[in-house]
Amino acid sequence: MTLKIKNCGMRSADAIAVAIDTGADFIGFLHYPPSSRYIPISDVPALVRDIPSYIGKVAVMVNPDDEQLIEAVESGYPTHIQLHGDESPERVEQIRSRIRLPIIKAVGIANANDLARSCVYADLVDYLLLDTKSPDYGGTGRAFDWSLLSDFRPDTPWFLSGGLNADNIEEALRITGAQMVDVSSGLESKKGVKSLKRIAEFNEKAREAYATTAR
Repeated sequence: MTLKIKNCGMRSADAIAVAIDTGADFIGFLHYPPSSRYIPISDVPALVRDIPSYIGKVAVMVNPDDEQLIEAVESGYPTHIQLHGDESPERVEQIRSRIRLPIIKAVGIANANDLARSCVYADLVDYLLLDTKSPDYGGTGRAFDWSLLSDFRPDTPWFLSGGLNADNIEEALRITGAQMVDVSSGLESKKGVKSLKRIAEFNEKAREAYATTAR
């Protein structure tokens, strides 16, 4: 297996082009207005028109209601839905029954109890995403204690997220054994603004690191 990379919080065609050219497997778009990385659903179809079909296009939502979910699906752009809020297992099951797209469920991690909680969702979704726990629903630029994941091997595929950047990705992969990674703030020159250089550096360094650390 090769490392799968998700570049998230994208808002410009230039950033998307560099992400794809340097090996991103998923491109994420954040539909959460309080975030500096927010982009309206209606703006995304034009940005993804030329993205190859093998690249995943992820609509990232925080506690979405049915109306927002329907808007995303009817826009025709997402291949995946990421739930990045406080969605209960019951709500996730409800969404899964209505939205016929693969679902990624983000879970905030601060301790072993949080990691155990993530397993409640494992049979309900297609992917887990383990992020640094925050009241602001991610985007902290801080890593959690990766040693918590040293023996974490669920049957459900999972992304490592939270505070990743080109400088620490090798250590993160070595400690966690992650096969999928998600990065947003680590690609930015300032909050909400992606750096083309940092996108390329992260993606290239992540693939190099995985080649030497894969278990």
